[in-house]
Amino acid sequence: FDLSEIYWPLCFRFNGCLLVMWLLLAGAIVGISISSEFSVLLHCLWSIGNMYSKSMSYLRIKNFIFNLKK
Repeated sequence: FDLSEIYWPLCFRFNGCLLVMWLLLAGAIVGISISSEFSVLLHCLWSIGNMYSKSMSYLRIKNFIFNLKK
């Protein structure tokens, strides 16, 4: 039974949480201008991801219908 097998994932998870908290805090301190730019960037990324997932599901449905017609 090795303690490090449990310790390392927990440590990484905790550090990840700390990093996110620190980034949020830093973002709040730096101000609204950067956060608005960041939100625009996030929105763009979300839109791209949304379009990608929709196109992938469309292709999947198209292939499914095409296979049904065979």
